[in-house]
Order: sequence, then structure tokens, then C-alpha cells
Amino acid sequence: MKLFVLGIDGLMLTALDTFDMPFLKSFCKHNNSHMYTEDLETRGWAKIYTGDLGYQNKSLYEYMEGDGTYKWMERFISGQLCGDEQKPIWDNLNSKGVSVGIMNVPTASPVEEVNGFWVAGGGGGGTIDNTIKESDVFPWSEKELLQETGYIKDERFDSLIKAQKLFNLSDFLDRLLIMTQKRVDAYLKLNEKYDVDFGFIVMRSIVVINFLFAADIKRMMYREKSSFNDTENYLYDFHKKFDTEIDRLVRGLGSTEVILATDHGMTVLEKELNVNRLLVELRYQKSNSASSIRRFFVKVVKSILPYNIKELLKSKKDIYKNFTNIVPFRPSATLAFTVVRQGTLHGIYINDKSRFNGPVPSSGVKGLTNKICAAINNRSDMQVNGITAAAHPYNGQGKYGDLLPDIILTMPSSIKPISWGEKVLNNVDFEEIETNLSGIDGAHYSGVKCKDTVVAFTSGLNEHFDVTEKNDLRQINKVIKSFFGG
Repeated sequence: MKLFVLGIDGLMLTALDTFDMPFLKSFCKHNNSHMYTEDLETRGWAKIYTGDLGYQNKSLYEYMEGDGTYKWMERFISGQLCGDEQKPIWDNLNSKGVSVGIMNVPTASPVEEVNGFWVAGGGGGGTIDNTIKESDVFPWSEKELLQETGYIKDERFDSLIKAQKLFNLSDFLDRLLIMTQKRVDAYLKLNEKYDVDFGFIVMRSIVVINFLFAADIKRMMYREKSSFNDTENYLYDFHKKFDTEIDRLVRGLGSTEVILATDHGMTVLEKELNVNRLLVELRYQKSNSASSIRRFFVKVVKSILPYNIKELLKSKKDIYKNFTNIVPFRPSATLAFTVVRQGTLHGIYINDKSRFNGPVPSSGVKGLTNKICAAINNRSDMQVNGITAAAHPYNGQGKYGDLLPDIILTMPSSIKPISWGEKVLNNVDFEEIETNLSGIDGAHYSGVKCKDTVVAFTSGLNEHFDVTEKNDLRQINKVIKSFFGG
């Protein structure tokens, strides 16, 4: 293999100092290591394999459906890309005679015919299903290899806790480690068989841990290992074993050059910003108490539905949207709003006539945008917390620029935007998580995505990285193309 891209979803750089991870720590220390600043609108892995931002190809985490309603979407897969201008990196390389080995890159699905091999990734708003289907692997004949190695397509918190009921922390972490080990096994065997020129794989087990245990990991930074509790010892052991697997993978491939990348960073959630409540106080939005009642009912129903039924409903798009697309405001009396599903949408939409059938004419959008930005920036609570508002620079640009908010909110990474609640700003704190996870749910997530992203690469790639330009993950796409001849 000539060039290998190793993706670790949601890696926190501080983890390399907190845990015993000698391979990754050495790789970042002895190679060219940089911190990129990413927007949290575009999916990071899609930036790498397309070289574009979400407003150009719809690779957004969350966005409006664009049908004149307030229905929201969270779905994107590489199969949505169309036309020569949106070719993913594997198509570009294949056209040059470069063979590829792609495995479990989130949103890279369904598979298509490539020169090499391709195992689809999960994510992108889809359901979790560990059954290997024809859309998951090319060539299809490699299904047997994946089954023999015990390959696991994906695991998330819900699939581990609600479906498999792995309430013991040791079992929870063991399953994530097995997913990592089997992925390494399968990739090494496939590469041995196909001997590809370019490889790209993503490991997701770390991000599952970081969402749930970010606060615990932060506390570990200030403790001696001898004082770790049982939860912390389990986390420590997992990271050490994870690092060993990454070492085994990279050494087993013997790649000439390696790029290590994360799609986003992670940090500890400290505050929530209820953007809609802020707009109510600024008199740009009218609350709807009936929506709150309906949302409460939906939450109760979701809490009692079995996991497999909820996953089935996700696949029934019209039913799922009716359950999830509830807004806390009165549309006819609201001038501006937000909808936040994953905490990645840091912005405000003007409730205009053309996109939402709202009360604001298209001619009034720019002026209202400026007024709302000024009102937010003049509030003392926003100033104290480092929150600012400005017109979104990409709104209206590109093929999908109208899906972006009119106003972009900039805030510290430890603050997460939300849509519902009674307070504008809400402090959050997280207690230590015990080894029994039976009472744990999404409300215990102490981790939040942040813009600080780790990228490290071997010295042979120096000439291909342009350190003078503003760097984000799109540059990796450029580097890959440059490495293989432009």
C-alpha cells in the first residue's frame, strides 16, 4: 500500500496524554501533527472523500427538507452524489488506475464496483443492522471473508444498551473492542488479497465512548492511575488495547505513507444554549404550548417502544418525520427559529415565505438577519459566554446553500445549541458513571462534538500539504489526489 488514511471518529487529543496509547502518541509526536478547525455543519468524513462542503453536495449533518415545511433531515450517504463534479475520491483514483481499499467510512454507502474492495460504512442517518447485505460489500464474494472474521458493521450506544442490553461496563467495552479487532482482521486479510494502492478505514469505537464518558475522561486527566475507580480503570484498559489494535493494523499494512485524521474533536458539555428561547425573549418568535404537549407524548411513546420497533420506524420515513418534526413555536407568528437534532446546527433560520411559507418576505430576510445579529451580540449574557451571531457566509451559495441557516452562531465548544426548554442558558454537570449502565440513557451524554480536529501525516507527504492555506479536512482530499499524480 502506498498511502493509507486512518480515521478515528471523534478522537480527543487529550486522550493521548490521559491513557496509555504509545503507538498513536508516538505517531502524532514524531510526524507532522496539526489541529484543524472544522465547521460542524458538514460531515467530516464526507469532506475527505468529496473535497467539498455540505452546501455544495448536501453532506450536512442536519438540514431542512426544503418542501415548505419545518421537517428536518439527518440523512446523507455517498450514493446521493451525482455527476462528475461530485465524484468521491475512490472514483477519482480508479480513473487513474489506482486501486482502493475502503472500509467502514461513515456515510460511504451503498458500495459500487471499484478497482479493489469496498466495505460500506454506517451512519448518515440510517439504521443499525449488522446483517451483511449485497449493498455492504464489493466484491460480493467477500461476504464470506467478513463472516469468517466476525466482522461487525457498526455499534452505537442504543444498539449496545437497548438492543443487546450490555449493562455491564466490561461487556459494553468488550463489544466495542471486538468490533475494532474484527475490523482490523478483515481489513488486513482483504488487503493481503487485493494489495491496493490506497486505503481508507475509520474506527468508531472511540467516539461511542467519548459521547458517554467525556466528563469521566476529563476527571482522569487530573488523577493518578492508582486512584482510578473501576469505571476509569475499564476505560484505561480499553484505550490501551485499542492502541494496540491500531498499531497492528498500520504495521500489518506496511504503507509507505500514512495520514491520521479525525472527523471532529470532542469535549465536555458544560452549557446548553436554547436558541429558540433566546428568540422568544428577543420577540422574534412565539412559543406554542400545544407543541410541548405533543413532544412530551412522543417522548413517552419512544421510551416504552422496544428498540427494534424504533429502528423499524426510522426506516419508515414519513412515519418517523411525523413523530420527530415537532417545533416549539407558532409558525405564522414566528420570524426566526432553529431546529437542532444532533447539536451540530449552530444557526438561526429566518422564517421566510419562499422556504417555509412563513411571514417574512424574501425582501426582508437580509434586514431581519442584521437586526437579530445585533440584538444577540448586544446581550450581556451572550457576551459573557463568548457567543456571537453573524450572517452565514455560505447561505444561498452553491447547490444547497439555501439549506443553511441565515445566521451562524459562534460559541465555545463546551456550549451546545438546543431547540427546547425554558431557559436561554442552562448549566449542565455530570456525575461519575458507575460500571452498571442499566439506568444510563442519552441524557447522560457528557461529550459534545467540537471543531478542533487532529490531523497527522508522515514526512513523505510534506510536499503535498499546503500549510499556507486555511486548512480543513478538504485538504486531505487534495493531498490524496496530489500524491497519486494530481
